[in-house]
Amino acid sequence: NGTGAFSQTNNLSEEDLTPIEKPEPKRKWGCLNYLAAGLAVFVISVGVLFFSNRTLYQKMVDSTGAYVSGVYPQLTLPAGLVSTPTIEPTPTKTATIAPSLTPTIVPTQTLTPSPTITPTPTRTLSPTPTSTPVGGGVGQIAFASDRSGTPQIWLMNSDGSNLHQLTDIQRGACQPDWSPDGAQLIFTSPCEKNLEIYRDSSLVMIDADGSNQVNLFTSRGGDYYPAWSPDGKSIAFVSLRTNNLPQIYLMELETKEIERLSTGVNVDIYPSWSPGGSQILFISQRFGQHQIWTMDKDGGEQERLSISQDMINTYPVWSNDGKEILFTQSLAGGIPQLMAAYFPEGAVKEYRVYGQTELVPMRDAHYSPDASWLVLESWPDGDQHDIYIMQLNGDQLTQLTFDLGADFDPVWRPNTH
Repeated sequence: NGTGAFSQTNNLSEEDLTPIEKPEPKRKWGCLNYLAAGLAVFVISVGVLFFSNRTLYQKMVDSTGAYVSGVYPQLTLPAGLVSTPTIEPTPTKTATIAPSLTPTIVPTQTLTPSPTITPTPTRTLSPTPTSTPVGGGVGQIAFASDRSGTPQIWLMNSDGSNLHQLTDIQRGACQPDWSPDGAQLIFTSPCEKNLEIYRDSSLVMIDADGSNQVNLFTSRGGDYYPAWSPDGKSIAFVSLRTNNLPQIYLMELETKEIERLSTGVNVDIYPSWSPGGSQILFISQRFGQHQIWTMDKDGGEQERLSISQDMINTYPVWSNDGKEILFTQSLAGGIPQLMAAYFPEGAVKEYRVYGQTELVPMRDAHYSPDASWLVLESWPDGDQHDIYIMQLNGDQLTQLTFDLGADFDPVWRPNTH
């Protein structure tokens, strides 16, 4: 068998002994090949982009130089590249925060002027420490004095300061009374001295500074003791125009019309208005003595208030609230005293205002605007008549005038508006 096989081999020709070439397998692309191809495409694209855009190319050159030198200028990409605009908000936020700090400082500076305004009320209040005038209101008192010769009307503060003369009438002036607004005075002239009856006299009106003197009217016999009504429209006064008998009359200032309030058969003097102006106090001798009476402002409803028997009552005035009556009381030739009585009880509840044991002559008292003080005429030494003030209960009797002349008829200036 081996021979046969060998012999078959030997029978082959030389051509048959040539080895058979197998075909080479196809080569496949690897990862590196793809990477190399992609890189080549990217390089070519970038090259085309940079060489076509000279600005971008120049910035690329500058950036390369900056990398070598260490200086990095800001690269501004052309519009169309969207990646860089996201950097822009950073400076924008910084700029937004800076203004927001400014408003917080501005209110602090706005508050700075406030301390400057604070001293202003302080300066306004600094003159205020001057105390309220004694008695309230404007703190002034008008009175009559003969210190310059014949009696004239004078004005002073409620502490006795700023004393000055208002009238200079040859035959004198006295019995001043204020208008309700304190702007004018009405008084009696002529007046040669302090009397109960003034013959041949008339009523005169002036402004509070002594100017604009006007004679209201002149009657045969005499007009005196004027009392201004609370509404300022009329004047109650005493006149001798009927049978030379002192009677109370009423004059309307607007029309100058005059009406008699007394009955015409008795001596009626010293008229004084109630606070509301509906009634008039007066002194009447219709039962022999000086007794206190009341009547309506038209003369009706005349009634006796006091039953002081032998006592002489003068200068009646109503308290500011109308609940009391203040008046002067004395025996004939005796020392006058200030007395008060409740209204309408009258003499039933009558009491002395000053002193229970000592007798100090006092008369013609008037209430202050604040109703806490009285102004009056007094002469403790028995001779020199001066103006005093004291509290309602008789405390703090204080002398205001000290001249050797006679001072009388004091009246407190009311509140002015």
